[in-house]
Amino acid sequence: MRIEGGTMRWIAVLWLSLCLLPAFAEPPRDYLALPGPYSVGTEAFHLAWSSHPQPGYYKHEYLPRGQSLERFERMLIVETLASAAPRDVALAKARELDARQATDPVARYEVLEGPDGEILLDFLLSAPGADGETIVEWNLYRFRPLGAQGGTWLVADVRRAYGDAPIRAFLGGLAERRRGYAADLLAADVPAPEQPTAD
Repeated sequence: MRIEGGTMRWIAVLWLSLCLLPAFAEPPRDYLALPGPYSVGTEAFHLAWSSHPQPGYYKHEYLPRGQSLERFERMLIVETLASAAPRDVALAKARELDARQATDPVARYEVLEGPDGEILLDFLLSAPGADGETIVEWNLYRFRPLGAQGGTWLVADVRRAYGDAPIRAFLGGLAERRRGYAADLLAADVPAPEQPTAD
């Protein structure tokens, strides 16, 4: 079911999907004391990239061995956002997806509320890649409360397919497979982030 909200305060920083990131020569900085590797299902993820674009917001991206930020099939994301509740952040992302549906025929989502203030956002997107090849991306975001200050931390499973034939195979049966994907993410061994390192 979708969450319907009344007045929603827009969150300045939203989690970005379908962005093709450039390669970085420098090793990622472990801002959140979460070096990994971490397992989701049978796959192990290693810290590949990190960012601290503004105060209170930190992002780590993890990849399986052999995959790259430029062209990955699977990614694990951990993010923290201070002073914003999980429900507010999830609603802001849902509003962004509502707007995207006008231009992205693949875009759709479902938001579920869980116990202890957790929110799950399951969504699908498409976009052209840098070479014009179509990319389809399925995401499951798990928004969780962060500390006594009312912040949010996110653990996300991101899966991609590139090109017509792989996309058809990827989408075939996704509705059934995503239940297993969700179970894997809910059972993932990613611990709660520690206090981020000083700026």
